[in-house]
Amino acid sequence: MDPLTEKMSQQMKLSSDDEPGTGETVVLLKLDQTSLKLNKGTTATLTATVENSEDPITWSSDKPSVATIANGVVTAVGKGTATITASVGEVK
Repeated sequence: MDPLTEKMSQQMKLSSDDEPGTGETVVLLKLDQTSLKLNKGTTATLTATVENSEDPITWSSDKPSVATIANGVVTAVGKGTATITASVGEVK
């Protein structure tokens, strides 16, 4: 069975109006992994670390026919490549 590649978006963003020196709070979101290879039916757990926010982490998959995600657990459900995204508020 061909391995599936899951690519996780790992980005840091400032709030939309944030500029250096403005006193705005910078929200930081980090993922413990930036890529996975899974076979259909297998799972892997991603851990997201958030700084300066109490908002919950929202997970999504751009191709749920390839990979699903719930509470940080990625499940390979089909052949292909999917991007898994962790979001906190407007930060992805």
